[in-house]
Amino acid sequence: MKITSTLLTETERSNLVKILAKILPCATYSSDLTSDVTILVANPSRSSDWLQSRKFQYVVQYRPEVSIVKYEGILTCYEGWLRGEEDDSTKGDGILDSLTSVDVFEGLKVSISRLNESLDSESVDKLKELVEKHGGQVSESLSSDSDVLVSTIPEGRRYTKAKEWEIPIVSPDWCFDSVDRGSALGFKYYTLVKKYGKGRKSDSCDWDKLKAWREKDEEDRNIRRAKLEAALEGKRTGKRKSENEKKKKGEDYEERDLKVAKIDVKDRIWNSIMREASIGKVREGDGEDDGWETEQKVGLGEAETGSNEFKLLDRGMISSQNQEHPKRESDPLLFSGLKFSLYGFKEEEERILRVVLKEYGGIVAAGGEVDYVIISSEKNEDPNLGGRVITEFGIERCIYYHGRKALEDEKWSRPIFLRSDVEVSDFREALGLEKVDKKIQVAITGFKGIDLSEIERILRKKLVKGFEFCEMFNRECEMLIVGEDGGDSSVRKVRMGRKWGVRMVGWGEVVRGLPNRRAERGSGVRSEVHGEIRREAAKEVAN
Repeated sequence: MKITSTLLTETERSNLVKILAKILPCATYSSDLTSDVTILVANPSRSSDWLQSRKFQYVVQYRPEVSIVKYEGILTCYEGWLRGEEDDSTKGDGILDSLTSVDVFEGLKVSISRLNESLDSESVDKLKELVEKHGGQVSESLSSDSDVLVSTIPEGRRYTKAKEWEIPIVSPDWCFDSVDRGSALGFKYYTLVKKYGKGRKSDSCDWDKLKAWREKDEEDRNIRRAKLEAALEGKRTGKRKSENEKKKKGEDYEERDLKVAKIDVKDRIWNSIMREASIGKVREGDGEDDGWETEQKVGLGEAETGSNEFKLLDRGMISSQNQEHPKRESDPLLFSGLKFSLYGFKEEEERILRVVLKEYGGIVAAGGEVDYVIISSEKNEDPNLGGRVITEFGIERCIYYHGRKALEDEKWSRPIFLRSDVEVSDFREALGLEKVDKKIQVAITGFKGIDLSEIERILRKKLVKGFEFCEMFNRECEMLIVGEDGGDSSVRKVRMGRKWGVRMVGWGEVVRGLPNRRAERGSGVRSEVHGEIRREAAKEVAN
């Protein structure tokens, strides 16, 4: 089995290689889309850029035998493997059926315009239903972050704006044909060039090849299903024999087996997560791996030579490892000399945290003076245990960035304490927003990696009483939180936000402005609206 990926960051690709070595040790990772590749891994949750990937477009058009799966699905599979949730359906070829495929319109923001002028209401409703059923969001309005505009009339305000913002404009049959293919077809084959125009379906995909492959794939699936059922039946038969033997011998095999299972799962989790799979950044950058050059392989089945490093033969990865981050494995000295106490965690969370801290040289003290009190980010009360108070996010960031600097990070590592009776009005008053009885609709831009992960978790969970997180930035949003990693998309959102009167702030400003936050503020966290994005946001004040 050979696997490749498209438009993953260097970090994600490094993680993928190491995880695949665990769950698919006989597989091979290739940077190139070669003729024997059977799996293409993409991460649609990060952005829709994967649609423009040459690998993705080629697979959709000519390679129906290649499964396009989610990077997050690989992580889910790995988590199950760590918990010991393996069975015959998640081993060897059976894993193909357990991986999560990228849906046809996965995460796409599909705007529609003037469809009722050429389609009956039933067809329009069916189009909307298909898009939403297959992972997309349908909107009858157009914004700068829309991914595609579906229309039948090449005129009008939305059409003009889509052209201005360089948003693809396609005919409705793009939606229906994409569902038939099982993946989003190339926009260029369905570009709307005339009134009521149709796309070039015959050019968008090798339909004959797709049909032949589907027939063969169905046969293969039936064979795998039959093998799995036979294996399960064999296990049931073996279990019955085992139970009969236990009765005859009078021994408590069940208790012994349970102990063995527990030891195995525990060792597997900690040996894998803490020593090899606490994978940090390989290097900064967008990490596009869409190369079509001479194949650079990474052998996943090679034995580890007394260390925790894999033989990564990708030249870019080797270069970045040797020069920028010479030590990628767990750093046993990261928290050396630091004493921690834990507060507010569930039993399993605390157990994991203890193991992590020990793995990186930290000490979890039972009492006495400590350097840091780690409090669950879900808690709202100050434990008053002495020591500097941080959340698990601080530890997470230290491991991610391979340094202690994150422990002092006011924006990300400090706890947010909210009153139990805090209301929407408190958030609005604290942040200087209009006093109305509804949650603050907030969108984000310019965040990636661990920042993106943590800010979404905080907004969706910790601050859910005051904020409603919006996946799509539109004129209904009252606030846009701008990070430092924004590109052209962030600049466009800031421009649109200024036009719509949306308040734009950095994450530090939000944290400082929250109601009833702890008195310890740190020293002047500055706005995260940077560079061109900051200049654009500044115009809001000037105007």
